[in-house]
Amino acid sequence: LYLQVEGNNTNMKLQNKAEGVALMQVFQLEEAAEGKYYIKAADSDNNYYAHASGWNFNATTNANNKTPFTIALVEGETQVYTLHQNVSANTGLAGTDDATAGAAIYCNKAVGNNGKWAFEPLTEEENAAYVAALTAGVLAELQAVIDVAEAAIQHAGTEVGGLLASATDALAIAVAAAREITAENAYSDIVAAVEALRKAIQAAYEAGIVYPQEGKFYTIANAHTDARGGQKMYVNEDGGMQFSAADAHNNLFQFVSAGEGKFYLYNVSNGVYLSTAKGHGDGQNQTLATAAEKAKAVTIASMGKDNQVKIVPEGGAMLHAQAYGSEVVGWDADNADDASAWRISEVAFSLTDLSHTLTVSEAGWATLVLGYNTEIPADVTVYAVSEVKEGYATLAEVADVLPAHTPVLVEAAAGKYAFNYTAETAAVENNLLEGSVFNVTVSEAAYILGNGAQGVGLYKAKFDVSTDKTNDGTEEAPAVTYEAFVNHANKAYLPAPAGASAAMFSFGEGTTSIENSKLEIENSTVIYDLLGRRVQNMAKGGIYIVNGRKVVIK
Repeated sequence: LYLQVEGNNTNMKLQNKAEGVALMQVFQLEEAAEGKYYIKAADSDNNYYAHASGWNFNATTNANNKTPFTIALVEGETQVYTLHQNVSANTGLAGTDDATAGAAIYCNKAVGNNGKWAFEPLTEEENAAYVAALTAGVLAELQAVIDVAEAAIQHAGTEVGGLLASATDALAIAVAAAREITAENAYSDIVAAVEALRKAIQAAYEAGIVYPQEGKFYTIANAHTDARGGQKMYVNEDGGMQFSAADAHNNLFQFVSAGEGKFYLYNVSNGVYLSTAKGHGDGQNQTLATAAEKAKAVTIASMGKDNQVKIVPEGGAMLHAQAYGSEVVGWDADNADDASAWRISEVAFSLTDLSHTLTVSEAGWATLVLGYNTEIPADVTVYAVSEVKEGYATLAEVADVLPAHTPVLVEAAAGKYAFNYTAETAAVENNLLEGSVFNVTVSEAAYILGNGAQGVGLYKAKFDVSTDKTNDGTEEAPAVTYEAFVNHANKAYLPAPAGASAAMFSFGEGTTSIENSKLEIENSTVIYDLLGRRVQNMAKGGIYIVNGRKVVIK
C-alpha cells in the first residue's frame, strides 16, 4: 500500500498504487538537516506534512509550521526506513495493524512493522506523466489568477474594496505577460508567472482601494465560500453583531470618515456605533454606543481579491463570521481567511424608509425609545417623566418630534401607530425615564409600565422575598431582593428614585397633589372626564381635564 494525500489536501491514507501516476501519491523530500527531511506533497499546492493533534498528520502551506522528519534505516534492511517527527511521543508515521486500502495514517512512538517505509523513485515514463500533470495544474492555476486580475481591472473604481482606476495600468501589463505563458514553457517559468501576477495584484490593491462614501448606505456580506458566504452583518436585539441571509433595516450601515482608510461603523436602524472591539475568544457582542464620541474607528483594508476587505476595529481583532452559530466575533489579524473577508455593497435606501410600528394595548399606554428621530403620529400623545413624588409621576408632553434615543410614555387608543423618520430635530430635558434600542438587563430597583390593581401606572418591578436559614435550620428575618429584569428593545422604564418606597406611580401631567388640583379647580369653569363629558364635580381618585390639563384627584 502507498501513502496518499486525501482529496482535502490535509490528511494522508494508505491506498493501492494508482495506474499511471497520481499526483496525490507523489512526494518530494526537502532536506532540512543531516538525516532530516521535510515531506512535501508534489502537487501545485506545495503542502508540507507536519504532526498535528491526536493521531493525525496534517498539511500546512505555511513554511514556518513545517516540521522535519527523521528518516532512519531499519536495522538489517537496505532500503526500508522509519519516519519520525521528534515533537512528542506519538510521532512515527505508521498505518494500522490491519491496514487495508483506504486505512488512515496515524502517529505512534513504537511504529513496528506497520511503520516501515520504502521510497520508490518514479520511472522515466511516470516522471513524464507527473510533469505533464503538474504543468496542467499550474497552468490552470495561472488562468485562475488571470481571471482574478481581469475582474479587478473590469470593476476598478466602481465597487467598494475594488482597485482604484489609476492602479490598473501596471496590472494590465502583468496580465498581458501572463497570457504569453503556455504549456511549452518550463514548469518553473509557469510557477514564476503565477507568483509574478499575484504580486502585481497585491501591488495594485496596496496602491489604494475604493472606500465607502459618507451619506450612502451599505450592506456588509461575508465572502466565505461556505454557507456563510453572502450572509449580511446585522445588529440584533441584544446589541450583538450577527450575520444572516435575511434583508432588514438592521443590516444597513453607514461609514463615517475617521481619516484615510478609517471609518466609524454606524448601524442605521438602531442609531448606534461600533464602540469597543472584541478580540478573538471574547464572544459574540461587539460593544455598541449611541454617542459618536464613544465610537471605535475601523480600518478597511483589501484582502487582495474580488473586492473583498477586512474590517479591523482600532485596538481589536478583525471582524469574523464565526463557523458555529451566526456571531460576528474578533479574529486574530494574522490568521485571516475567507470568514474574515467581507464585501461592502451600496444599496438604494433613504432614511425616510425608516419606520417603527408601535402597538398600544387596551390599557391605552405604552413605552417607546427609537434610534432615530420620528414624527409623533396624530392621535398620539408622548410624554417624558420630569418628576416623581408622593406616588405621582409628573408627565411633560413631547410635541411633534420624538428625538432619537429618548425613552417616553405613549398615550393613545388601542391600535397600531407608525412612527416615521424625520430629519427634524428636538431635545427633551429633565427626563427621568431610561431605556434602550436593545434588550438590557436592569439589576437595580426600577418601575415599569403596568396595568395593575391601581390602574395604569409605573409599578415597582418584580421582586422576591427570600428566607435565609442558618445551619441549624432556624429562620432569619426575610430579605427583600430585587430581581434583575430584561427591559426589552425599544422599551422604557423608570429607575427607582433615591428613597422611593411607593409601590407605583400614577400619572399626573404637571400635577402631583390635591393642592395643585384645587388651584386649577378654583379658577376653572370647564371640567371634563376622560370620556369627554362635561362634569360639575370631581370624585376622589378620578382623572379629569381642567382648563385643558389633565389632573388627578388624590
